[in-house]
Parts: sequence; structure tokens; C-alpha cells
Amino acid sequence: MLDTPTTPHTGQDSISILVVDDEKFHQLAIKALISKFGYNVKTVSSGTEAINICKSESPNLILLDINMPDINGIETCKQLHRQKNLLYTPIIMLTGKKDSNSIQESYKAGAADYLIKPVNETILKQRIEYALYSTDILQRLITNEEELLETQCIAHIGSFRLYPESEQIYISSNCDNFLGIIADDSKSSLESFKQHIHSDDRTHYTQTLETAFINKSDLTIEFRYIYNDQEYILLQQGHYNENDIHKKHYKGTIQDVTHDRKIMDSLQYSRYYDQLTGLTNRAYFETKVQQILNKPPEDSLFMVAFIGIDNFSSINDELGHKGGDDVLVEIAKRLKEFENNKNIVSRFSGDIFCILIRELKHIDKCDNYLDNILDCIRQPLSIKNNNFYITASIGASVFPLESDNLNQLQIGAESAMMLASEHGGNQFIYRTRCMNIETRKRLNLLKDLRIAIKDKQFVVYYQAQVNAQTLKIIGMEALVRWIHPEHGLIPPDEFIPIAEDSGLIDDIDNYVLQSACKQNKKWIDMGHDLVISVNVSASQFNNDDFIPLLNCIINETKLPRNHLEIEVTESMAMKDHQNTIKILNNLRSAGISTSIDDFGTGYSSLSQLQLLPLDTLKVDQSFVKRIKKNVKDKSTSYRNSEIANAVIAMSHSLGLKVIAEGVENMEQCEFLQNQNSELLQGYLFSKPLPASEFEKLLESQKINGIPIWEFSKKKHH
Repeated sequence: MLDTPTTPHTGQDSISILVVDDEKFHQLAIKALISKFGYNVKTVSSGTEAINICKSESPNLILLDINMPDINGIETCKQLHRQKNLLYTPIIMLTGKKDSNSIQESYKAGAADYLIKPVNETILKQRIEYALYSTDILQRLITNEEELLETQCIAHIGSFRLYPESEQIYISSNCDNFLGIIADDSKSSLESFKQHIHSDDRTHYTQTLETAFINKSDLTIEFRYIYNDQEYILLQQGHYNENDIHKKHYKGTIQDVTHDRKIMDSLQYSRYYDQLTGLTNRAYFETKVQQILNKPPEDSLFMVAFIGIDNFSSINDELGHKGGDDVLVEIAKRLKEFENNKNIVSRFSGDIFCILIRELKHIDKCDNYLDNILDCIRQPLSIKNNNFYITASIGASVFPLESDNLNQLQIGAESAMMLASEHGGNQFIYRTRCMNIETRKRLNLLKDLRIAIKDKQFVVYYQAQVNAQTLKIIGMEALVRWIHPEHGLIPPDEFIPIAEDSGLIDDIDNYVLQSACKQNKKWIDMGHDLVISVNVSASQFNNDDFIPLLNCIINETKLPRNHLEIEVTESMAMKDHQNTIKILNNLRSAGISTSIDDFGTGYSSLSQLQLLPLDTLKVDQSFVKRIKKNVKDKSTSYRNSEIANAVIAMSHSLGLKVIAEGVENMEQCEFLQNQNSELLQGYLFSKPLPASEFEKLLESQKINGIPIWEFSKKKHH
């Protein structure tokens, strides 16, 4: 409560009071008293005069008679308060009698007080001082509020009250510049407010508010807010209030912290990012690796690789430091391609980069990544209209083979990088010695594989597929073989995985398809009715150009479409089930039959298998090899016989033909014949043969008219 003023208002001689009364006697009497109090007094006789004079003057206080002939005091009071300069000027109403209705109307019109005429000197003095004192306090409060609002506007901060139960939010009008809320619209529904929150932050905002309200805890939340196509970052902080059970609410501040966050982001960028290349720096890299080591992966490896540009000092000497920087920026762009939400690429210093490769399920994947990095760096680089061929040395440490310590992993990778550089560069070396032997072997094989594709060192072998009942050849499987000029025949299981990892498998697949189709057309023209079966890789099968390529080969070789069958492995077919169905349907529409290879080695279910538009199912040789006809116990041979039997029966129920591969003796052959397998394949009939030898086999069957089994017996005898 404000204290009662006991001393005259300071600066009274500068205070002006306007007396408005149509009775001259009262005018003069009141003027005399006010002058006695030390105030400047001006008098007028009507409301109209008062209104006109106040357009050019602003008295500190007005004494206004209620009953006047032209415009009464109440209407005059209303009109005076509409003038901007009199918005907070106190008006004391004068009345000749205590008329409660007039007094009430006066207050409604904006009067500060009223006096009964004739006026008592003491009461008049007190009422004037109180009115002036109250106005002075009000002016100071208004000034303080304006200064506060100005400060809040500068700081981009406003206030809010939020009622979660009724979902209403009240926001101060100074938030207009960043919330789009004006004084007349400071109350809005919480849902309307949330519509402006960034869609990625909206759920988090709702959940945070609900959790805080349930726990009756204070609210602190930062979120992005969209207004007029601009994005702001807002910080909302409030205290939980429960004074009234029906009005539980939050009260606090809401601040635009966009500029602050940009400064923080800039500082963070300077701390963790390389200014030249835009890559993360050593501090960031080490922080992230240490976080992984604090909670290491249980079922996967990760690799730390140091990458140094070979002969970079010579590059600097030739191009100058600016040209050297351009090289580093371009290398950084290329390495950036290996970065994702798991992998990290950083620049450590000078020409040294470091890459973290995570979630490696097998050690062979390390080679693939490092090969790709080397190949990426080797691509021609254009600087100042000249092409440069740059190579790199890479050293790698693998967790947990090398160490589970950050420092040791980095030391190991760096020393391996230096060793790779000392050995001529353009290669990678692992810190772990046992990996280097295998790595060098694989690296040499990869180099030779590229040459083999270029020099056409591959040949196609053919293994017979026979009718299970007549044992006559009705088809064959095309199998690729690599005849190395120095090492001779290299088994497929050695080079196929490398070809798949390096992306060279497509070239090999294309060669096999072209050769097999061409060869089968030749044999058909010789009078042999054969179906050629070709196994394709996952890369080839999933390539959008696969079926157009297949059509092109068929048209070029003129092979009838019903004489070609495409094989896919069970694991490949089940990897992306829906895509496999789509491709198989496209093959069927193209008139090409399909089969699933290695069945029984994957994880497909009957429900998945019946959805695949297949023609043939191949029983894997791992089941066929252990088949024995008359085994009754629960041995492996018994179980494999039962599995083979079940697979054949299941295939027939689905309308599929069955081919059993890996048949090596007559006992297996007779068992499969009894189970009504349509086709058989294995060494009992023929090993994979080059085209010239397989052709002799076909001609002998044609000339002698005997099954391949009889021919094989004669040949063996």
C-alpha cells in the first residue's frame, strides 16, 4: 500500500490545474483555494471550452463540474480521456449533491475521484495531492514497463502463461516480432501455437510439456518455430503454479535464442571442423571414437584408417600452397562420399586424413573399403587445367584385433600408413601382421582380376543336367573358370567374392551370359534340345539394366527364350523378397524360366517360397551327398534323406520341377529317382567340362543313343 503524502507535491508551481465550472462563484472560490496551495490554475465555463483548450495544453489535473448546460461533465470526461495527451490525466468530478448514480457514471467515464460542492479546503487539498501522487506512481510504472518491454524486445524475450488442461496459452504482445502474436491476439489455443512449431520438434514439445505437467515440475524446452517462412529457435522456461485447483498453469518466459545458437554453432564449428576442407577435425574424431570405445560393439568390428597423400611435398612445390590446398579440398570431397551416419571422415593435419568405418561384420569388408578409398583418390584430378594422378598410403587398425584403446588404435594406423608409404605408396597395410599376408594376396588377386577381364582370361565350363528317369542330357549349367597365365586354374570361391566386393562381377556375369547363350544356340543348331542354366550375381540380378541386357543378348545370339534358365541363390532371393518377386515376374513375362539354387542353405520359409514365381528348385548338394537309401536310424544320412524327400515333395506341391545337384553315386541316383526328382546333376554323370569336351559328350549320346550313365561306364572301363 502506498503511504499517504504528508508534504506538498514537489514542483507545485509547475503543476497546472484546469477548473471547469459554469457557475462563476464556484470557479473563483475553487481557484482561490488551489492558488493558495501553490498550483497554477486556469478556469473555463463549459465542456466545449475544456475540450478545445486541452487540444493545445495538457494540464496535470482537471476539476470538472458534472452539471453544465452545453455538454455535461460526464460526456466531457469521456471526450477528454479520448485525447492522447490526457490518457493518464486525473479528473476529479464536482457535484452539488451526493447523487450516487452520477458518481457511478463518472467513474465509468474515467474519473479518478469526486467532490461535493461547496468544497472543503482540507478535503480539496488532500484529494488533489492523492490524485497527483497516484498519477506520478502510475507514470513511473508505465515508464518502467515501457523500459522493460524495450529491454525484452532487444533481448527477444517475452512472457507467457500456459494452461495445459484447457490447452490455452497467453503470450505477451512484445513477442509479435518472432511469434506473430499481437496484443489483440495474445490468447490462443495451444494447438494453434503448436502448428507453428517445426514438425520435427512438435512431438518432442508435446511430450516434454505432458511429462512436466504430470510431474508438476518446471518446464524448460528448446524448439524451432516457423513464422512468415522464417525459422526461429525459441527457449521456453516456466514455473509450475498450483494456487487454484482449476487453474494449474505454467508462467515464465519465452525467448528467441536463434542468434545465440548461431554464435554457439559457429564456435562449435571452429572447435570441431577443419576450416579448409569442411571436414571434422582430430578433436571431433577422437571424441566420437572414444564414445564408441566406452560402449564397444559386441557383434561387429570397426576400423580406424590413416590416409596420407603420396609425395604431397612435391605437389606443393609444383602447384604452390594455394594449389596444394585445392588438391586437399578435392581429396576431402572424394573422401566425404564414404561418410554417413555411422562412418566419419576427418582431416587431422596437412595431408593426413582419417576415416572411421563402423559396423563391419567381416574382416573382408575392410579390404573392400580400403580398395575403394584408394581407387577414389587415384581418379584424375584437374588443377589449373592440368590433370594430376594422385595416390595415397593407408594404414589401418581394426578394433578389437589391434587394440581397444584409442591411442593405440591411432598409433597403429599411423605407423602402418608410414610403412605403406615406405613401400612405395598406393596401397594399404594393416597394423595387424596376420591380416597383411591375406591382404597382399587379395590385393594382388584383385589387380590380376582386372587384367583377366580385359584380356578375356575367363572360360565357361558346362556341367550336364540329366533327365532323372532316362539319364539323358537335357540341359547344362554354365560355370565360369579363370585360367590365370601364371597360376593356372583359380577356383571360383577364391575370385568370385573379390569380384563381388570390387564391383567387377557384372563384367564377368555379362561374359558368361553372352558365351553360354551363344554356345547353346550352336548346340541347338546341331540338333541337341538343351536348356542352359546360368547363375547370376545379386549385383547383376538387381541391376535395372539386367532384363534389357538379357533381351539384347538373346536377340543377338538368336537363342530361343525357352532354352535359357536364370538361377538365383536362396539367400539372394530372400534378401529383398518384394523386389525379387518383381524381377522374377519380369523374367517370366520375357519368356525366361527361373530356378532357385542352393535351396536348404538359407532361411526361407514355405510361405515366402510359394510367393516366388519360379519354375525349378535345386536341392543343395550338402543334402544329396549324405543320402543313403536303407538307413533306418536317426543318423545324419537318415536326416538328409528325409530332408531331401521333404523338399522334393514340397516342390511338387508348389508346381515346381526339382533338380538335385551333387549326385556322385548310383545309390543317391536311385533314391532321387524313386522320389520323382525330374533332373539330376553331379560328378556321377559329368564333371564341369570346357565346351569342346562337353560337345563330345553330347555327340556320343546322339550317335550311340545311350544314356550318359552308360557312356560314362564304358568310358571308365
